[in-house]
Amino acid sequence: MCNSDNTVSDIVTENRKTMESVLNELIKEGQQNGEIAMKHSSESLARFLFNTISGLRVLAKGDISEKELNEIVDVTLSALD
Repeated sequence: MCNSDNTVSDIVTENRKTMESVLNELIKEGQQNGEIAMKHSSESLARFLFNTISGLRVLAKGDISEKELNEIVDVTLSALD
């Protein structure tokens, strides 16, 4: 869908890059402080978190329980350990 409309595609891409950049900086800071594990690069974790947040937003619109959403969040946060 986004590929058929260059304006929408550009907006979506810019939003993703901006959010990943913000997450990357926060994760780097957490890694330097020892609050976030260094087993994955900050860039990879930023992409992973952005993707998961996006997916959660979609799932939350459908038939999924709060418990199931919380399980996804718990697994996602475990990637930072």
